[in-house]
Amino acid sequence: MHVPRPTALRALAAVALVTAAGLLAAPPASAHNVVVSTVPASGSTVTELPSEVVLNFEEPPIAGGTSIVVRDPGGEVVTSGATSLSGDSATVELQPLTLPGTYAVTYRSASDDGHTITGSFVFTVAGSLLPDATPIDAPTPTPTDSAASPAASSSPSPSASTSDASSGSGGSALPWLLGGLAVVVVAGAVVALVRRRSA
Repeated sequence: MHVPRPTALRALAAVALVTAAGLLAAPPASAHNVVVSTVPASGSTVTELPSEVVLNFEEPPIAGGTSIVVRDPGGEVVTSGATSLSGDSATVELQPLTLPGTYAVTYRSASDDGHTITGSFVFTVAGSLLPDATPIDAPTPTPTDSAASPAASSSPSPSASTSDASSGSGGSALPWLLGGLAVVVVAGAVVALVRRRSA
């Protein structure tokens, strides 16, 4: 039967003590921070126009390393101001939303272990939530005097046509009047000559 030497036992005991001390002294492993909920909820259709977007994290996000960006259906940024932190939450204000459709939210946040997490989600705004746009009626053009005058001048007035007709008829009767007058003069001269001879 082999009996272990005291020196070997001491060496094994020393290794075990060093290993145990190292395990006890090692800090617990840090985990990445994660988003546990959002407002508006991811993939939801909102029932009223939101004025802000809120991300709720599992652990408090780190100041200076967290930001939220929201874009409208046309791709324009609709966030207003910087992202603010409060406890486990990060919040960003929104400009007044004017377009119906899908809004995209992207975010990034630094974890306490030095890693940066990123993510995105969407929510939908129905057109019925947007204020009704009142159309502006185009003014109806009113006819001016200059526009109406050609029509008036193109149609002859009754007085003008009457005067033209009367002047035309008078001109055509003039030869007949002159001829009749000449006949009367000739007849008078003949009658005067006859009376002279008979006297």
